[in-house]
Amino acid sequence: VSTVDVDGDSVPFVAENSGNLFVVVENTDEIAGDYAFRILDLETSESLRFGTATTGQFTPGRSTKLYRLSVTTPRRLYIDPTSVSGGGDHRLYGPDGDIVFTTTSADREEILSGPGEYVLAVRGDASGVATYGFEAFDAELLFSSLNLNTVVNGSIAQPGDVGI
Repeated sequence: VSTVDVDGDSVPFVAENSGNLFVVVENTDEIAGDYAFRILDLETSESLRFGTATTGQFTPGRSTKLYRLSVTTPRRLYIDPTSVSGGGDHRLYGPDGDIVFTTTSADREEILSGPGEYVLAVRGDASGVATYGFEAFDAELLFSSLNLNTVVNGSIAQPGDVGI
């Protein structure tokens, strides 16, 4: 049994078994009104692509698009949100369903330490049609030796890489 407050944020609900599931919509206030919701199937979501600009459109504007990332060894993820019209955010969930980070328009870097499947949820928050864009990078730590009194030259190949 899982309870979700539609006026607030919650972690995703993952069905542990197959079979019939029920959704109960309950009004706990004395206010009547309409409701709408959508159940997303993570198995049909796209894989997160590195180094490729990803864009899309939300219709309706208050929708969510999911992207999967399977991690077997620790890696550094760098997300560059290029646009989200009408509000919204980019939220990364860890293998346990907990929120790893949320960002609206700022670049975000995170070390994904545990193995498992991570989910990037791009969420729109507009009353009409909304658009979004982001780019993801598999960031690297670039090690080089340092010698005293010597000029060090190098380059950063992609956003999120760090020269050490």
